[in-house]
Amino acid sequence: MNRRHFLRETCSLCVTAMIAGWLAESCAGSGRVIQAGVNGQEVEIKASELEDNRFQVIDAAGLRYRIAVRREAEGQYVALLLMCTHARNPVTLTGNGFYCPLHGSRFDDQGNVVQGPAQQPLVHLPVNMDPQGLLHIHLQPWMKES
Repeated sequence: MNRRHFLRETCSLCVTAMIAGWLAESCAGSGRVIQAGVNGQEVEIKASELEDNRFQVIDAAGLRYRIAVRREAEGQYVALLLMCTHARNPVTLTGNGFYCPLHGSRFDDQGNVVQGPAQQPLVHLPVNMDPQGLLHIHLQPWMKES
């Protein structure tokens, strides 16, 4: 085996491994996406659609970014806007947090930055539940700009 052949094979292997890693990471958190409607400045979903301690991705009609929602305890919910705080690119749910494929920023399962270039955590959206079991995820005014 000559040097050129060795380098070509080694580089091909490295590129294949990187692509496989990216694909595995981006697919790790994928699952059922909940379709939701927007009512004024709120996204509404049934609380019964969520599983305990596991993020569910919400795709709200007309919004540029998806939302990840997790039921933490009875009546307690966390909602994160799936927008990278570095370059406003959509982020994906992974097995252990969130990933921005544009520049490689990573966030933990609380939305905190684990790896830059992002310096700010993911945006937390306020959530409350009405007596009928409907979750109201409150959108910020800047979402209309997006």
